Amino acid sequence: MSQSSTRRRRRSVVLAGLLGTTVFAVTAGLSLGGFSAGITNPTNSYSSGTVVLKEAAGATSCYSTGTGTTVTASNTANCTTIDDFGGAVNQGPGSAVNSQVLNLTNVGTINGATFTVNPSACAATAATNTSPYSGSDTSGFCGKVDITIENDTTGTPSCVYPAGAGACPALSNTYNLSTFGSAGALSLGALAAGSSDKFTVKTQIDSGATNADQGLTASVPMTWTLNQ
Repeated sequence: MSQSSTRRRRRSVVLAGLLGTTVFAVTAGLSLGGFSAGITNPTNSYSSGTVVLKEAAGATSCYSTGTGTTVTASNTANCTTIDDFGGAVNQGPGSAVNSQVLNLTNVGTINGATFTVNPSACAATAATNTSPYSGSDTSGFCGKVDITIENDTTGTPSCVYPAGAGACPALSNTYNLSTFGSAGALSLGALAAGSSDKFTVKTQIDSGATNADQGLTASVPMTWTLNQ
């Protein structure tokens, strides 16, 4: 066989081998596809609820979020538009009992397991409505204003201050703004999401008040707190 024939045969063998390898590679690639299936979940989420407290006296309302709807880290706000004692002025011994009705509502989405009201110490100063005249008994006037707080949410009232089952007792000097201011946090039970509790706060100047108690204002800051 001539050398040229030998070279042509070798080229044919090489080309045939390359062609076979290429066909095998393509065939192998196609055979690896197979059937498949997949699921994508694009809306996975996890949300927190809210515990937001609303206080209302008549048409006036306050919220733990303040004037807006953003819940801050403390979720507390000062409410200067509601006077829990009703803002009574020009009262004296024998004046009618002053009643203030308050509605506290959990407007959030999580049940409140513990609900309390915590009074701060009472302080007495000269009244602005009687200026320039005021009494000298600023140290004792808090003890001359009697108070009770009753939960009237259901048909069976319960006394919050002084704490006890059933309706509150008649106003007397035994329970006054001085003793109330040192009572500490008072339990109000629980408050479910969307539920309201109705409280009636009664105050009256005690019959034991003297002329030195004229023209004075007693004040007790109160904090209503709802916890999950």
